[in-house]
Order: sequence, then C-alpha cells, then structure tokens
Amino acid sequence: MPFTCKFCGDAFCVEHRLPEKHHCPGLAGLRNTSKGIIYSPISREVKITRPKISLPIYSYSQAILMICVASFFLQIFPPYNEMFALYPTHVIARPWTLLTYMFLHANFVHLLFNMLFLFFFGPRLESLIGSKTFLEIYLGSGIIAGVGHVLTSSSPVVGASGALYGIFGCLAVIAPYIIVFVYLIPMKITHAVILFAIMDFLLMGSGDMIAHAAHLSGLLVGIVYGMRLKRSLRRTPYLGF
Repeated sequence: MPFTCKFCGDAFCVEHRLPEKHHCPGLAGLRNTSKGIIYSPISREVKITRPKISLPIYSYSQAILMICVASFFLQIFPPYNEMFALYPTHVIARPWTLLTYMFLHANFVHLLFNMLFLFFFGPRLESLIGSKTFLEIYLGSGIIAGVGHVLTSSSPVVGASGALYGIFGCLAVIAPYIIVFVYLIPMKITHAVILFAIMDFLLMGSGDMIAHAAHLSGLLVGIVYGMRLKRSLRRTPYLGF
C-alpha cells in the first residue's frame, strides 16, 4: 500500500489511492467544514462546531472608493477642504496633505470618472498582487504624484488621478494582455498608457487646470512597481506571466 491519502491518513493501493475511490471520510469532512463538521484524520474524531459569524471583509480598492465618496460629501464644509487639500505653498506646514489630497475631488464629474476607473481596474490589480501591495502602490503613487505637482506648480490640487495612474501603469506592466477602450476604441492597456503619457506630457503648462505632472509622476511610480513585481511573479508559474 504505497499511497497515503492526505485527507484521511490511510494507505491504499494504486487503484484506490484517490479519495473518491475509497469513500474517503476525510474528504467528506472537509466538504462539511463550512457546515460546522470537522473530521480529524489523526484521531478519527468528528467534531460539531458552531459556525463562526464574521463581518464581511472588503478589498482595499472598495475601501478607498467608499472613503473618497464619503470625503466628497464632507467637502461641503470649507474648513475640511482647506485642511486636507494639497497647497504647494503650505506643504511644509501641512505635510499630511500629500496623503489626504488624493481622497478629495473638485466636483462630481471628477469624482465619478476617477471612481469608475478605480472600480474597474483596482480590483483587477489587487487580485493579482494582493491587497497590501495594492495599497502600497496606490498610496506611494499618490504621494509621489503630489510631490511632482508641488515641484512644478503653485496651484492647489485634489483628486485620486495620480494614484490611479500608478495603478494603471503597474497593471499595464504585469498584465499587458488586458484590452481597454479609449474613446470607444479597443487597444492594449500598454498602448493606452503610452497614449495618456504622451497627452499629459504635451499638455504640461497649458493651464487647463489638470495636474499633468502629478499624472506622469504617479504613472512612473506604478511602472517601476510593476517591473519589480513582474520579476517576482514570473517565479509563480500558475499566474501565467
């Protein structure tokens, strides 16, 4: 009997080595775990436990979306916006604004488009790299985007665009096969990133009230993160990179 079943611990011949072939009680117990029935292959005991009740766990991308929406409603109070928006002239006195500005938005349309982008692309990247790494990229891209804006402009800025550009760039590096629609035109995500980068570069200094330097700074951070992650993900064959 050279084969040992990993579910029940018994030894079987080649014909009965699979759990389905010997009516494995351990496999049945594993299927019943969600119902509060636990089978131990060591002691051969069956324990009936009360199912645990836990609160639903949301992803970081969903949490960021909800924070941005809640923060938008709080912006009706002028002191809130004044305290957490990024003012380049006040960044030394208010360093926390390099983090908080990315959760504020100028108007409803600004919020809508940024949150739609986060809703579609955030969970995709988070599922590939994990929630903690996703949060690190989002916050890191947003902070560096804020620094890029401070170094190139004296105008106040709000919005998640810089952080989202980091998500966009990272996703393009580790999953270049994704197809996106830009103005209803399908293209690879890598081509979309190049297009947006060129547009932001050409429009810098145009006075169109868009923080193009912040976009490019966040995008650069996301690409760097993506290149580092892709090297590590290649060691995991089932991801297909």
